[in-house]
Amino acid sequence: MSDATHVHHRQEPLALLSRLAYDFAPFLCNPAHGCLNYHRGWSLVRHYEADGALPLGLTFFRRELGRLAEELGKSRLRLLISGAADTGVAAMLVQALMPLGIEPEFVIVDRCNTTLMQQRMYLTLIRVSAEFIQGDAVLVDTAPVDAVISHSFIPYVPPDRRLALLENWARLLQPQGRILLSERMVARSGMAPAWPDPTERQRRHADLAHRLECKGVSEVESRAFLEAADKLWNLTGQRHRMGLADFHQAVAVAGMKVLSLDASHDTTVVSPMGPKAETAKRPRHEIVLCRR
Repeated sequence: MSDATHVHHRQEPLALLSRLAYDFAPFLCNPAHGCLNYHRGWSLVRHYEADGALPLGLTFFRRELGRLAEELGKSRLRLLISGAADTGVAAMLVQALMPLGIEPEFVIVDRCNTTLMQQRMYLTLIRVSAEFIQGDAVLVDTAPVDAVISHSFIPYVPPDRRLALLENWARLLQPQGRILLSERMVARSGMAPAWPDPTERQRRHADLAHRLECKGVSEVESRAFLEAADKLWNLTGQRHRMGLADFHQAVAVAGMKVLSLDASHDTTVVSPMGPKAETAKRPRHEIVLCRR
């Protein structure tokens, strides 16, 4: 395979990966975790509703990882991805690093085998080195990493375990490593609202039905995919957001310091789950942490 062809195929085969998650999540998701509807619907909605849009933050991660590689004098970075809905974050990081000539070596940590199945297939296909760990991000142990990457993950961690998560991230870092976060932060901690405007959900359902029809999805599969999307959207409001004051306090207690914390003014929302109108009101924060 030529280099040009190899680069082209580093894009996600999201049609395949979303269908695999839909088909196999009932067998791979642990019923005790309650993640079946989340993992079964997430990639489908991202594929059909958002046309495969990657998570936001490519410019941020490219800048910070490029800077880190230069500081460390490395062309290969060992990156821990802590929690992932599907392959979107890994795909975004691959696209961020390719133009810089930096090769990622991923450590993918998630408690769910559905996500790890998708990650393993995607990263094997594009020939990117990766270690896959099924387990609790708060407790995971692995060789030191150059950077920890977390994208919209903290709200899924129970509030009483977030300090332990930050402490574990700091423990796994190389001395000069960085923790890079992309999170929609709020002023005060609290539960996420569930669809303040019910009509938005109705519009999204109708729009997704139209997109499925336009893409030639059969009527039987469309009904099944729409049911999966509705079950995913039913989960909105089950996340506990971390306020900025609590975040700063936890960072300090965990023995880290904030190198930068910038609120993005881009109101674009690509998340397959949350209500877009409400989500757009909360700025996405791009955060760089290091050990003290």
